[in-house]
Amino acid sequence: MNTAAAEIFYRETVPEVVEGRPPILLLHGFPSSSHQYSGLMRRLGREFHMIAPDYPGFGQSHDVSPPGAFAYSFENISRTIEEFIDKLSLERFVLYVFDFGAPVGFRIAARRRDLIAGVIIQNANAYEAGLSDAARRLVSIPRHDEAGLKELDGLLTLEGTKFQYFTGVADPESISPDGTPWISSIWICPVGRRT
Repeated sequence: MNTAAAEIFYRETVPEVVEGRPPILLLHGFPSSSHQYSGLMRRLGREFHMIAPDYPGFGQSHDVSPPGAFAYSFENISRTIEEFIDKLSLERFVLYVFDFGAPVGFRIAARRRDLIAGVIIQNANAYEAGLSDAARRLVSIPRHDEAGLKELDGLLTLEGTKFQYFTGVADPESISPDGTPWISSIWICPVGRRT
């Protein structure tokens, strides 16, 4: 699906019988893509119409703007997903947000309340008090702090992504290799697209 900023890849289930149920729009976390919902979509896809897009620069979505032209912010990502929603002609849906998807989805909900039939929130913060000390420190790094920016860049590396997926996991074998999340880290922020 083409938008002004990106060619948006999305996964979709089309149930046999909808019976008045609104579709569910699934907004993924970081570092991830719509693939994180593939299991849920397999389990519930026969009963619910589910749509899971990849944000610009994530998963299988491709930027169409010139390098440096799209500023990666929650505001801009939400505007692109809102354009995606309009192109799909979604008139009403249940908003499912996870992690990074919350600030994207909540911005859409605030602008377009008429679209929202319900909200499902999983592990998502809507306010600073919900951030860990480490996250609070990272989001407060000023743009001119070279050491801080280098630390942030480390989150977008193979090792940084593995750290986010495996730290604190008692049994690393329990993490499904299907999504190859460390590979998706390469897709998260293509070279020249960081702002």
